[in-house]
Amino acid sequence: MSVNLIDKIQFEERKNDYVERIIDTDYVSTALFFKFLVHLLKEAEPAMQQWNDSIFNDKEVFKKHFKFLIEVIIQKETNEIQEVAVQEPVHEEEKLVELYSTADLAKFCGVTQQTINNWIKEKRIVGVMKDGYRAHAKIAEDALVTFPTGAKILVSELKEAWEQENIEPVTDEITYLKYCIKEFEDSYGDVFEKTLGAKTLLELTPQEETDATQWKSYLNRLGNAEASSSDT
Repeated sequence: MSVNLIDKIQFEERKNDYVERIIDTDYVSTALFFKFLVHLLKEAEPAMQQWNDSIFNDKEVFKKHFKFLIEVIIQKETNEIQEVAVQEPVHEEEKLVELYSTADLAKFCGVTQQTINNWIKEKRIVGVMKDGYRAHAKIAEDALVTFPTGAKILVSELKEAWEQENIEPVTDEITYLKYCIKEFEDSYGDVFEKTLGAKTLLELTPQEETDATQWKSYLNRLGNAEASSSDT
């Protein structure tokens, strides 16, 4: 079991809340757990080696030391990851992590690029990389996107779903799109406007949100295909 980038980011975001909660929930058990953690860290910081049971006399002091310990653990994990990256040779057959732009992700999600930028600001996307303030965001394939309904989906899964949706049909495009739309209509019992299209984002389940995005995409593509066909 290894720690990946998303695990590390999420743990760092939640560490303070985690310390507050476990200490306030069960002080004695947490103090014991803390002592075992310190003992297991053989390469403890000098400050940690001077700790004694007096730090447990004041809850706020204990919280401060626990947060420091977590910082040491995070740094230790980061150093180990970096050491492995330096020591282990990169084989040609090993797959590099794919990076996508905000425009790519907007396409995969069926939303606008501005919506993706808003989600990044709202920290709905975990795994965004920027080299500078004005640099364009790059989003890793293992980044996690949290939709307004609460659904959490990896970028790689969103891309795969988009690719499946945009596979060239064996039949002509209009026939193919009508078939896909009919499947949704049969599944939900009516047309889009009277089913998923009549619901707000908060009313949609995660599955319905995914279906609504695909269904709407098919309808838009059908409209464009029929318009192009009538022009020729």
